[in-house]
Amino acid sequence: MTEAAVKAKSRSGSQKRQRNRHIGVCCTPEQFAAVSDKAGSAGISRSAYALMAMLDAPTPRKRRLPVVHGELLATGITALNRAGNNVNQIARELNEQALAPDGGFVARAVRGDNGAILAIEAMRGMLEATCAELQTAAAAIIRAAGYDDVRGR
Repeated sequence: MTEAAVKAKSRSGSQKRQRNRHIGVCCTPEQFAAVSDKAGSAGISRSAYALMAMLDAPTPRKRRLPVVHGELLATGITALNRAGNNVNQIARELNEQALAPDGGFVARAVRGDNGAILAIEAMRGMLEATCAELQTAAAAIIRAAGYDDVRGR
């Protein structure tokens, strides 16, 4: 066989596409649990563990499991809840104002009502604070997922 023919026969692609033959092994629930535990301890799938045991095949690359930091995750969830509460308060106030007989904040502000203008500014401040809380929550959740850089790199 020529070298070109050997290259033509070689397969490319992911491991899943290359490994397309299946061997079924019957076992008891206890044996299945033992194999699952050993494979989990090794950080590989049951299939990879079986191939390693049967053929002394090298294990495939291990997947990096994310490390979740509970305290950071709790901080992120708390910040999300706080921000969600703020958004609900703002939405309720805007809905009440839209139904006001005088047209609400916006209509009064257009007519020059300083109290309405101050109320709108206060809501804008609440929205800015809410956005900052959401950014804090997102950063905490990203760090809890095991990423040091907030951008996820």
